[in-house]
Amino acid sequence: SLVGKHGADRVRVSLYHTPALSGISKQLWPQRYNETFGLQHIKLYMFDDDTIISGANLSRDYFTNRQDRYMRIKDRALSDYFAQLVRAISRFSFELRNPSKGTAYDLKMNGGFADPSREPQTFIRQANEVMAKLLYSAEVKHALEGEISPSDTLVIPTVQMNQLGITQDQAHMDEFFQITSKYGSLNGCRNLMASAYFNFSDFHKENVLSSRSRWDLLVASPSANGFYTAKGVSKYIPDMYSIIEYEFLRTARKRMRGDISVEEYARDGWTYHGKGVWCYLDDKLPQLTMIGSPNYGYRSMYCDLETQITLIPASDGSPASRELQMSLHQEALFLLSHSKMVNEKELKQRIRGSPLWLHALKPFILKKM
Repeated sequence: SLVGKHGADRVRVSLYHTPALSGISKQLWPQRYNETFGLQHIKLYMFDDDTIISGANLSRDYFTNRQDRYMRIKDRALSDYFAQLVRAISRFSFELRNPSKGTAYDLKMNGGFADPSREPQTFIRQANEVMAKLLYSAEVKHALEGEISPSDTLVIPTVQMNQLGITQDQAHMDEFFQITSKYGSLNGCRNLMASAYFNFSDFHKENVLSSRSRWDLLVASPSANGFYTAKGVSKYIPDMYSIIEYEFLRTARKRMRGDISVEEYARDGWTYHGKGVWCYLDDKLPQLTMIGSPNYGYRSMYCDLETQITLIPASDGSPASRELQMSLHQEALFLLSHSKMVNEKELKQRIRGSPLWLHALKPFILKKM
């Protein structure tokens, strides 16, 4: 192992375990489906004062033919905060240690923390205390003083760990939906929200449907879905997303939301895994983007450990701020250039041959995939 090869003083591997998988459920559920109960989903890569935030897992296909998003930010305070976040999660995770003689590996819960698979409620309380302390400390340390200057570029990190009682990102997204809806009713506002899968939570779907601003949703087409070439039941997952997509567009039509559209990423030989938000208020360039690990689905909201940042470029019209806005805009245009708008009629035709049992599995897919 890396720990054995390089030493525990140079390499530390921490493995998070959800408290939702414990007792009899841990024994009965097949290992293949364990991750549906919740996992560590955060993707952060830090080097000194540089932070790369992404939704990418960095497996081989992300370096070849799997589309995702990446943003590098050079800022000591942000890098320090995310390093503290990683250390905090590591505190209530299992630590990989040099294996005992005759064993492949050795996992041990860090001292003082309950085993989440045996004492889930105690674990939740302990983990919540760690996270609440970190977030409060960061909020106090980095609180804005005075008015924000037009020359300031803001980076707002948010965390979602619902199983541990942390819903910071949900509150942040709720405020964002309210602001854009209000602004849309007064001046017009358009937004692009991307996810690897059309499996948005009810919270996100209802906010989009009730918003008074325009929304474009970008997701993977069936051929760009990571499950497209899967075997067994998994091969039907792209069809399930098409069913959910169709029902959403049907609802949008019934609610007379002709300003909501769905785009599907379809690029020959590529799969799609990008997620995030671009917000255009009264300009042709985005005034805001969100990037990170959440897919904006049920699991992101209620099961997994997630983090994203909201980046708000300076509004002073300087060459640097316009360059940043242009790069964000070009990123969105690039993704859309490989995408195609789909409609209700097309999706209805696509799902016509889907097996009936697939419709019965929809509640499970909505909450577990």
